[in-house]
Amino acid sequence: MDTLIVGFGKKAHNASKLIEFLYQRPIISISEIIEPLEISKPTANTLVKEFESKGILKEITGYERNKLFVFDRYLTIYSKN
Repeated sequence: MDTLIVGFGKKAHNASKLIEFLYQRPIISISEIIEPLEISKPTANTLVKEFESKGILKEITGYERNKLFVFDRYLTIYSKN
C-alpha cells in the first residue's frame, strides 16, 4: 500500500490516514471519514473518488446519494482466513 500512497502526491498524507481508517472500518460512507480524518466534505469526496479509481474502494449501493464504499481487497483477504 505504501507505493500506492506515494502516487497520491500532495494528498498522500490524507490518503495514508484513510488507509489506516479503512483497516479499522472497511465499509464507509463519505460522511463517516470527514471528522476522523479532519478533512472537508469536498476533500473527502475527492479522496474517495481517487481511491475508487485506483481500485482500493468499491461503491456497493448503486445510489446517487448516501453511497457506501468497501475496502474490497482487505475484506477478501480477511474472509479467506
